[in-house]
Amino acid sequence: MLITLNGKPFEVEENQTVEGLVANLELDPKKIAIEMNLEIVGLHEFSSRKILANAKIEIVHFIGGG
Repeated sequence: MLITLNGKPFEVEENQTVEGLVANLELDPKKIAIEMNLEIVGLHEFSSRKILANAKIEIVHFIGGG
């Protein structure tokens, strides 16, 4: 199924959850923020939130420093 991930076309499996996408991308869920269709997806929602066809997802990485 086709979605838009950070502005580019991206294929995901049917019934994919946000948690599954994060795992497939090998990202640390504690170090990112995800917006799906202009709505922030909370970390507690990752396992239950399904990705729908044509979803627009933006993933932002937290960067620490000092």
